[in-house]
Order: sequence, then C-alpha cells, then structure tokens
Amino acid sequence: MQYRFVKPYRSAFGQFAEGDLVEFDAETAAWLNRDEPGCLEAATPPEAEPETRAVDKAPHDRQMKAPKKTRSGPVVDAKGGE
Repeated sequence: MQYRFVKPYRSAFGQFAEGDLVEFDAETAAWLNRDEPGCLEAATPPEAEPETRAVDKAPHDRQMKAPKKTRSGPVVDAKGGE
C-alpha cells in the first residue's frame, strides 16, 4: 500500500522528507507509526477518488414517469348492489 510522510522521518531504517510517497506493507507502516506517531498517512491514488470516478457512472434517469394506473370498477355497496 502507498503511504505519504506527513512530517520528516529519520532513523537507521531510512530518511524521508515530508510529502514523500512510499510503498510499505501494513506491518512496516504500523512499526513506523509506533516509532514516530503520526509520521505516515495512507495515500489515496488519484484514480480512486470519487470525484474522478463519477464520470464513469451511468447518467441518472430524470424522466418523469406517471404513476401506475389502477383499474377501478363500479362502486359496490355492502349489500351487493350498485
């Protein structure tokens, strides 16, 4: 998964500047966040953002449709007459 450094990080593991994008497994990213809390955040690839993916959606059907028509017969009273 891709991660972005939110603040500079420096240790024997490596040196990274703020804004650097890196590819780490979840275990390594968790270790780095324990070593320096808040130094990493998950980076969202631009193609996965909802704003850019909305173009691929089918257009919304805005056609006004009439309600279903019900068949109503003659009004019959309780005695069976009309």
